[in-house]
Amino acid sequence: MFVADKKVASAYRVPVEIVRKWVDTKYISGNKKEDGSYEIVEKEFNFLMEMKKVRKKVAKEFSS
Repeated sequence: MFVADKKVASAYRVPVEIVRKWVDTKYISGNKKEDGSYEIVEKEFNFLMEMKKVRKKVAKEFSS
């Protein structure tokens, strides 16, 4: 299963070009489609979203 590059960009609040660069540099796994858009492996996307939650929680604990 894959997630569209625009959905990943929206979730991370970054431009689509950044997400595409992540795929090109192998930061996350994905494929470039024939139409020029990218698709990201859903399991990796879900993992990155969980790590984002953990980072926020840790930052909140350190700031209090």
